[in-house]
Formats: sequence, structure tokens, C-alpha cells
Amino acid sequence: MNTPVIKATPTDARTYRLDHGAWVAYLREQIAPAWRPGEFDPERWLFTGDPDNPATTSTRCTVRACDTVVTSRTLCQQCQRASAHSDLGAHEFLASYQPSVTKQTRTDTRCVVGNDVVWCQRRRLSNRTGLCHAHTTQWKRRGQHSGLSMAQWCARARPLPPREACSIVGCSADATLDMRLCGAHSTAFRRSQRARSEGECETAEQWASGQPPSQLRVNQFSLALVTHTVRFELLYALQQRDAQGQKLDPVAMKSLTNALRGVDSVATTPESAVRELISKNRAVHAYARMLTRVIALRFEEFRGIRHTDKDVWQCLALDLQTPRAGRRPNLTSVDFTPIQQQWLREATKDWVRTVRPEDTGQLKRTVQVCTLASRALSRRPGGGHQQHELTYADMAAVFDDVRKATGTAGKLYETRYRRGLWARLHAVLELGRKTGRLAELPAAFSRHPSQSIGALEVNEEELGKAIPEAVIAQLDAHVHLLGTQRTYGRSWSPAATAMMFRTVYQVLRDTGRRPNEVVSLSLECLERQDGEYALVYDNHKSQRLRRRLPITGATAKAIQHWQDYRAGLDLPASTRAWLFPSWGESCGPGHLSTNRLVRAIRDWVSAIPVLDSDLPGPEGSPAPFDRRLIYPYAFRHSYAQRHADAGVAVEILSELMDHKDLTVTQGYYTVSLKRKREAIKVMRRYVHDHTGTPFSGTGSAASYALKSVAVPFGNCLEPSNVKAGGKQCPIRFQCAGCGFYRPDPSYLPAIEEHIIALKADRETAHAMEVDDFVVRNLTDQTDAFQQVAARMREKLEALPDQERAEVDQASALLRKARAGRDLAGGRTLLPLTVQDGS
Repeated sequence: MNTPVIKATPTDARTYRLDHGAWVAYLREQIAPAWRPGEFDPERWLFTGDPDNPATTSTRCTVRACDTVVTSRTLCQQCQRASAHSDLGAHEFLASYQPSVTKQTRTDTRCVVGNDVVWCQRRRLSNRTGLCHAHTTQWKRRGQHSGLSMAQWCARARPLPPREACSIVGCSADATLDMRLCGAHSTAFRRSQRARSEGECETAEQWASGQPPSQLRVNQFSLALVTHTVRFELLYALQQRDAQGQKLDPVAMKSLTNALRGVDSVATTPESAVRELISKNRAVHAYARMLTRVIALRFEEFRGIRHTDKDVWQCLALDLQTPRAGRRPNLTSVDFTPIQQQWLREATKDWVRTVRPEDTGQLKRTVQVCTLASRALSRRPGGGHQQHELTYADMAAVFDDVRKATGTAGKLYETRYRRGLWARLHAVLELGRKTGRLAELPAAFSRHPSQSIGALEVNEEELGKAIPEAVIAQLDAHVHLLGTQRTYGRSWSPAATAMMFRTVYQVLRDTGRRPNEVVSLSLECLERQDGEYALVYDNHKSQRLRRRLPITGATAKAIQHWQDYRAGLDLPASTRAWLFPSWGESCGPGHLSTNRLVRAIRDWVSAIPVLDSDLPGPEGSPAPFDRRLIYPYAFRHSYAQRHADAGVAVEILSELMDHKDLTVTQGYYTVSLKRKREAIKVMRRYVHDHTGTPFSGTGSAASYALKSVAVPFGNCLEPSNVKAGGKQCPIRFQCAGCGFYRPDPSYLPAIEEHIIALKADRETAHAMEVDDFVVRNLTDQTDAFQQVAARMREKLEALPDQERAEVDQASALLRKARAGRDLAGGRTLLPLTVQDGS
């Protein structure tokens, strides 16, 4: 299904004559009176982010002795420059560097005058002295001439009570007693009024309201810059964003408020018009997208519009859970318009309103299958628009479309996914029947037991995606290049980046776990019992948690080395539970993402100068290896292939891979030549002739392979056919009547399928009233093949259990080795390789 049913959709332009007073009054009722106390000043509309508050992105420089406020967990500019010229290591620099106090940028910290009992409550004016404006004046006039050091003088000076801040937005100085302006702005105010006549003079408050804001700090933004209506709209949207658990970025909000200075109202401005006002900064666009949609949804309620009555719904209005903790709210839209039948569209909406699915994924799959059903019904007579006219044939058409559902690349969905789609469709129909909306839906339009979606057969041609061991050895030799192409976030050093990704690579290579299982390993993922190590991981795909995999001491040592190194990193609190943490606090679920891992592996492989395959090139030198075949999941195939080549039984390997189905495990590796020879050695003891009689003239395993060729229903010893690779059979594969035919138990499934095909051909021949010799030939072939199969079955049933299991395993290996694909014709063929029969 190529058309997405959930897609990003911009909010439509709204033409509406807005009553600003009523709209602001409505918003006032929705706004909490005390929002972010200590950070937001409602009188001045000024937000000053607290660097110690985890709900803001503002924080302090990561140098221990530096108090400079920065936008994220990184170094300030001064410390960054000092670090570039320092010979100290990263950890030692953070712990020991002493920055210049005069160059630090602090946030409203108090004056240093005072003692353990009482402190001066006024704002610090100077970072160098730490004094407020009043105490700075006192120190200059008397303190520095008193013979006391500054610290002694500060301990003896009288602390002062607090004063209001200057009313100019962004100014953090104390106001004077006579007006709500600091000393500098008081002087500027008086100068501005000198040239005016007495009747034209402004009050200090009037003058302050028309002044541009002072230079805002990195942790500040002001809503006073925008119109009265936009102030309340943004304040409401920010409070809603807080309720969703999202961090507040003052830098992004500062850019957004600057862009919205000329906007009359966000609610009546199309989202596309808002985007045009904003710079190309992605963070600012993300804030604009989120806040404008929150405002638009509340504006609909203000106008008396119920959002879920429309045919396109914003996921933001559905109060859905985010896919993982720490992720941003879903800003996509649900489009019901592709569901053409009105009754089915409304039934789907009712299901969403009633069930309130846990996350967007459930909603997406439900709308997707209803869209599939709609398309299938639209091709039926009447288009499926009248529910009372639907029949069983209509449901069969719907089932056929769901059974053949494909993704955007045209690849058939997994069986479990298609079964889930089928179940969700009937969940919608069942709810509609119970609520009465689909009361006219006939009973015939329902699920039938015969409509089941079976599991896909393993495609043996696509097996074996393992990276050859020779290539892995070359990767190991160049592991020093891994993680050196780019640093992991702004606060990670190149050394820490390289150390983490090298450990991730070793875990991928040595354990064969899926990439999402490796990146989500917990910090305490190692267990040791009786001197043996086990890796504790979560099988997310099958929802089996706390699984245990035996690992070698070398792998455990690599993990422990990274754990020791990681303990010295300054990590955000939300990332400390994971072995491989994310680079920042707001980055996904708190651990390394698979996308980052894929990018790191790709960059690393591209940086390796030469990467040879294990195959010879045209001139005898090794051919270059296709680097596109190296990706994180391929190491899982390599793990399976490595153990299969070592002779690990498929049952044991299935446990190591954490599979419940042996067929799935077999899909992760191909049969090596060594294992194929072992299987041939077993199978040559059970070769029969065309009458079903055991044949003992197979000789050695090499002879069995060299003097025969694989044909559709067994092996052939006819010399000319062997030399031609099985392509010159004189009797056209009527093998059951040929003295050179040598079947073994590995061909039993093919023989039984051929018997069924012969019987079907015979019935067709009867219906066509062909001559008797045609029917007789088909009957004789059927009887002959049945005799061969029956004799082999009897021989197998007489074997001891252990020997029969050995034969079954050898048969499976040989069938896998014979499997192939004719890419041009699109049909399965056998690789009929020419063998020398001399």
C-alpha cells in the first residue's frame, strides 16, 4: 500500500473575524495562574530559565568551576577556547580548569554581601566583585580605603532588602526608588525628556513600554515583544507543552517571538505563513509547528467546532501516547478521506473515538486496513457504498487484498503484520455492529474460518547475508578508525565516541544480537556464575525480556572496560541506566539509537582504504568486497554462520539466536562445503534405484557427488546427462522408469509434490478425453513414483530415532544447498552444475 494514511499535514488557512477580547478571555480561563514560578515573570512577560531546572535546556558549563549558563550540556565559549589550547585530558580539564570570573555569564545571582544568617537580597551587578549596585558604590567610596580585604568587608557590610527589577525587558539590574528603572535606564530616560516641552513629557512607565528590550541572556526570552493576543496564545501553548513533559528551550523561543512580532494572532494565521517568518533553524520550526497546532486546536473549541467531526484529524488532539518515553508528541495527521464508503469511514472514526488506541501505531494500522478494505470494495459491483447489499464475495475480495498487502517498496508485509491488519478490520466491524452504526451489515459480510493468512515459506535463495570471516578480520584490523569520523554530540570527546562505538561493534560481532537489542542494553547487563559470563538483554521483537546469552571472557572484558570508562563521563540523569547512552538528555529513549549506529558503521566502512572479499578477482588478486553488505544486522547472520560452520546443531543454534522456530534459524546461514560433504556422506547410505530397492553402489562421498547430477526428483547417473548438467535427459525426466535414477530421502518432498501434479494431470487428461496411452503413461508414472516414495518411507521408519534424526537433518541441508532462483524467469530451479563423470 503506497499511499500513507497518516501523514504530516499543514493546518489550513483560516479566514475568521476574530474578537480579540473574547479570545483572550477564553485563553485566560485555560491558563494556569502560576506557571514556572521563579522563572516566568507575568508582569514583565519575561522568562529566565533556571539552569538547575531539568525542564529547561539551559544548564551550566560542564567545567566544574565554571558557572556560565549555556544552552545545553557543553562548554561555554571561554572554556572551549581554553580546552583547545590545553594539554590536559578531557576529564582532567573539566575537573581542574579555573576560568576567569570576570568573563562568566551568570543568571540573576544574589550579591555576595552577608553571612550564614542573612544575605543581601539585591541582584549582582559585577561578576568580578559579586556585589550589587549599592554595595559596589559603597565599596568604591569607603570599603577599598578601609584597609580590609573585600571578603572581610563583605562579611561586615549590612545586607540590603530586595528591590524591584528594572521594568525594561531583559534588564536584570535593580530599579531605583523613584521609578521602576535601573540607574542606567533612569539616566537614559531623563536624557530623552530634556528636549521635550512640559506637555509632551512621558512618564517613566510610558517611556519604558516603548523601549526595545535590553540584550537578553542565553536563558531568557520575552513575550512582551509580541502583541497582546499572541502573548496569551503562546503562554497557553507553552503550558500545554509543559504538560506533555517536553523541555523548554529559551533560545528557540527567543527566535520564535522575534519572528511573531508583527503577527496579529497565531490562531488566525496559517501555519505556512508562520513558517515563512521563521529562520531555517530546525529547532525553531519544531517549536512553531507544535505551538501553532496546539493553539489551532484550542481555537476550534473556542469556535464551537469538534475536531473529530472532520475527516482529517490531528494526532495532537487525540491524546495518544508517544511511541517511547522522552519522544516528542505526534504532530502528524490522520486522513480518513481515502476510505471512500461513508459507512466504513464513520465506523472507523467511531472505533478511534471509542477505543482510544494506546499509540499512533495502532491507529495507523487500523486506518490502513480500512483503506485497503475500501479499495477492494470500490472495485466490486456497486462500489460497496450500501452496507446492506454486501455479500460474502465482497468480504472475500477484501481478504484477498489484505492477504496480499505490501509496503511502500512493494514487498509483502510479514505474516504477523497482515494477520494484525485482518484482525483490526474485524474489530472495527464488530464495534460498529454492537453500537448499531453497522446494524444493516449482513451476517455474510464477516470473517470465515477459511480466511486465514498462513506463514510465508522461507526464501532459501535470499539466505546467507553473513559477512565472510575474512572480511570481519579486515574490519578488526581497522577498528581504530571506528568512531573517528564524527563526534557523538557536542559534549562528547572524540576518544569517548570511539571507545563507545568500538564496544558496540564488538558486542554486535560476538553476540549476534539484533541492533536494537544491543543499543538498549542496560548498564548492568553482565552476569557471572561459576566463572562463566552471560549477557542479559531484551528481545524486543518477540517481547521476551531479561534473556541470557553465554558470552566469552573477551567480550565480557570489553564491556567491563567500557563500563569503567563510561563511569568517568558526565552523563545526563535520563541516560544513566543504559550501557550505551544517548548524547543528550532529550535524545529519544535515553540510549544510542539504531540510526546513529548505522551511520557510524557506514562512515567507518567507507573510511577503510581497502576491503577485499574472499573471492579471487579477474587477475587472481582478491576481488573488492561490496561495502553495502556491511551493516549492523549482518553481524547477526555472521554469528549464525560462524556457529553453523563450527558444527553447532541447529537446535542449539536456535536457542542461541532466541528463535522458537528452527526454520527461522536456518534462514540465517547457508550450508558450507564442509557441512554439505558431511550430509552427502550420511545420505549416500540411503540411496535407492528406480524400483525403490536400496542401492549400495554409491562408493565414496566424492564419487556420489562427482558421478551424479541433481535432477528435479533425485540424482541421475546417466553419463551424457551428467556432463550436460542434467539438461539432456533423453526421456524428459520420466525418472521413475529409468535405470540411472538414484533418489534419496532428501528428495521425498519433491517426489510427493510431483505425484500430486501427475494425479492432477491425469484428471485433466480424463476430462479432455485424450487417448488411453496418455492416461496410462501418467498412471504408470504415478504408481512408479509412489512405489519409490513408499519404499524410502518404510526404510526410514525402521531406523532408530537417532539415526532417523541424522537423516532428516542431512536431508534439510541438501535441500537448502540445491535451492536456487532463475532471476530472469522468476521461477525456482535447481543449480544443475556440470560434474566430470570420467
